[in-house]
Amino acid sequence: MKRTTLETVKQAIRAGYAWPGGYRLNIVMADGELLCTACARENYRLISCATRHGCRDGWAAVGADVHWEGAPYYCAHCNTILESEYGNPEEETAPC
Repeated sequence: MKRTTLETVKQAIRAGYAWPGGYRLNIVMADGELLCTACARENYRLISCATRHGCRDGWAAVGADVHWEGAPYYCAHCNTILESEYGNPEEETAPC
């Protein structure tokens, strides 16, 4: 059975972390931005309405995902830093 986008978003908001693994989930918006689950919880009515009706007002979601690696992103609503789970491979590491 295929899950709908809103079911996926709702589950991510409730859990906050992927299972198994416990990796932090972020909500992916239609415009490519990310929302932290706290902001998605606060604005779920806007997200739900925009996603169901296909609105292009910045609140339509396309799913939930883990930011695996790379530079940090920022929540589009509260500007919280959304660090990647495995770090940024392009950062230089100090020699041992």
